[in-house]
Amino acid sequence: MASPCGPPLPRARVRLNMGLMPKVSTKSDKCSGHDACAPRAFASSSSDCTVEGIAVTRQGDVFVPHGCPIHPPHPAVCSAGFSTVTVNGRPVAYVGAGVSCPSGTVATGRGTVSVG
Repeated sequence: MASPCGPPLPRARVRLNMGLMPKVSTKSDKCSGHDACAPRAFASSSSDCTVEGIAVTRQGDVFVPHGCPIHPPHPAVCSAGFSTVTVNGRPVAYVGAGVSCPSGTVATGRGTVSVG
């Protein structure tokens, strides 16, 4: 008999971090920053999935705007995610994922959870 919730979801490969796979990023983690613009945290995240008690971030989540004497305040989004691990239907953000401004990448993540 089929489950009323639909077919079972494939098991994601989420493991304790052994230093070999990228760390999962959360709302408190930051981009790398650029020029005189400081690194900044995410402004959006999952409403129901946490790592170490902090909301998980996903591809498409936005960062708090930042600016500096060189650049006016500007927004950015996480432009990449780990395609085989999703939260709320979106790929999970991770250390090294792209950012849509010159910051370049997500710079920090949780030390206890990696994706791979």
